[in-house]
Amino acid sequence: MFKGLKRWFSKPKKTSGYVYYVKFVFEGEIFYKLGFTTKNSLSERFSYSGSDDFKSIKKTIFFTYRPNAWYIEQDLLDYFEKHLAFGKYSNDSTKPLAGNGQSELFKTDVLGLDEELYKVPDHLREDYRKRRQDAVDNTILMFFLITITWGFWAVVLIVMWLVDLMSTPQTPPIILMKPQHPHHIQEIINTLVDDSKYPEN
Repeated sequence: MFKGLKRWFSKPKKTSGYVYYVKFVFEGEIFYKLGFTTKNSLSERFSYSGSDDFKSIKKTIFFTYRPNAWYIEQDLLDYFEKHLAFGKYSNDSTKPLAGNGQSELFKTDVLGLDEELYKVPDHLREDYRKRRQDAVDNTILMFFLITITWGFWAVVLIVMWLVDLMSTPQTPPIILMKPQHPHHIQEIINTLVDDSKYPEN
């Protein structure tokens, strides 16, 4: 009840507008911001009062109009509150977006929408494939050479070696898993992405 009253008194005059999710880079450190604005663009939103914070935008993940945008933003912020980078009421002049939405920053991709985080880079994928192929090639070569040299005993040695090889699997590239959300939260996120007026990159 207290939270509902607090939300009522903090409600802006205009609750329609845009819900957005943006990736920022401040001095090499990545942040994600979930927010609400009545401005028609993020450059306008983050150049307010002469601010140049818009220059730190790395990627707009979604920017979506909703007649109840402020309420949607509040629902999402309430759900993800424990993941906030600096706390719900943070306004520290030594940290990013001081007085400009700092309390809505996250250090991780809480919505699970920054696709590049969840892809295995091509060079790692190729390295893993090559290591697996090298292991197969070396096994065939070893089998051939030992069989020619040692005959019957080669079979025993090869079996022992294969058992050891199979007990030490090749380590695949690490893939970061997307966060999982309750159905109603995921539905909100999905519709915001689908209706966004901005492309993901």
